[in-house]
Amino acid sequence: MNEVISDATVKTRKNHICLGCLQSFPPGSIMHKQTNIFEGSIGSVYTCPACEELKKYIDPEDGWWMEGYTHDAIEGTDESPESYLEKLRSTSAQDSGKEEP
Repeated sequence: MNEVISDATVKTRKNHICLGCLQSFPPGSIMHKQTNIFEGSIGSVYTCPACEELKKYIDPEDGWWMEGYTHDAIEGTDESPESYLEKLRSTSAQDSGKEEP
């Protein structure tokens, strides 16, 4: 069982790979950091702001918590995580009958 012990937005002090898009982010980047205990081991995962927001649009049953969830969704396209997020925002707004600001 996974136990979340910390969940915060941080300014990084070293390079980190985003769990979602698998891109490398340099020191000084703003990322979401989640620290967990899983099967007796402690570890942290980092997500960039776009991939963190993308979690709102992906059903956990579809595996947003899986490594590379954004990467897999945009693989083979010319989309960046940010453009993919914009597309999902637009689709969500259209589905709810609202216009994007």
